[in-house]
Amino acid sequence: MSQSRANPIAVEVTRGQSPETAFVESRHRASCAVVAADGTIVHGWGDVDQLVFPRSAIKPIQALPLIETGAADAFGYSAAEISLACASHHAEDRHVEAVTDILGRIGLTAEALECGPKVSIDEAVKIERLKKGVEPSRLRSDCSGKHTGFLATAMHMGEDPAGYIDRTHPVQQRIFQTISEMCDVDVSTLPEGIDGCSIPALAIPLSALALGMAKLANPGGLGAVREAAADRVVQSIAAEPFMMAGTGHFCTAINAALKGKVVAKTGAEGMVMVAVPAKGLGIAIKVDDGDIPGRVRGPALVAVLKHLGVLDDASAATLKDYIEIPVHDFNGRLVGLSKIQDDWPPVR
Repeated sequence: MSQSRANPIAVEVTRGQSPETAFVESRHRASCAVVAADGTIVHGWGDVDQLVFPRSAIKPIQALPLIETGAADAFGYSAAEISLACASHHAEDRHVEAVTDILGRIGLTAEALECGPKVSIDEAVKIERLKKGVEPSRLRSDCSGKHTGFLATAMHMGEDPAGYIDRTHPVQQRIFQTISEMCDVDVSTLPEGIDGCSIPALAIPLSALALGMAKLANPGGLGAVREAAADRVVQSIAAEPFMMAGTGHFCTAINAALKGKVVAKTGAEGMVMVAVPAKGLGIAIKVDDGDIPGRVRGPALVAVLKHLGVLDDASAATLKDYIEIPVHDFNGRLVGLSKIQDDWPPVR
């Protein structure tokens, strides 16, 4: 992509001992689509037509079949467990206990999970668990809540749960169909890959992902079953934001702060997808460089929410640590900031 067509700079990382002496050390570019449920692109910054792997950011859409098939009701899913089905969790005690409990109710054990074993994706939790001799486990995979939902759906539908991660398994076929309907895409034409948790992944236009979240935010006209499922996903995340991620994570913080006005889910490689029931909109953001330090998506999304008039000063104050992210040296001293660029989102 040429410089003239490059995605706009969203976040700058500065280094210096004071705002007056701070020097920009690095810049992160991103694209963002804001779409209404009828498909209208309300705002588009950067390349909103680019194909991107949504990674875990698409989990709230992937959770819809769990509810629509009747599996969630059949196995007594609570709001916390629906939120967990949408989660990339830290494997804190409450997460692991909930996954274990659901598996027991559906008549399976952790051996049925086909996600990779982990201790925790959160460094602090991982260190604490390793000190206690905790071994990697599929229960502790950040995706175990989603995978348990897949197993629950298969068991409820009378399907062999083995191989539920395969592209041809009915579980994945239902998910692909749901993505097709929510994002208005022909999945047979899209590039495919494998996600980190071993399920199939589709590369989808950024604007189409925003459309899918807009329909989650405003499901009117999608039929009674889907409307109820979408509302339940939104309400469950709003009621149980801790289950979406865990202590100190941006997803938990923003969903707790905005209490259902916004439902946000991050994904690997610089993805975030957001339903905005307060405005009936969907948002999808992709950070060009993958945002490996995790310092771009939060500030970029918060700025877009302010631009849309969704985030007030009081809510923004609770998210301060995710808006201007501190850069510390190895002695713990503040030596810089990762913060929003002055012209993000760009003036149109």
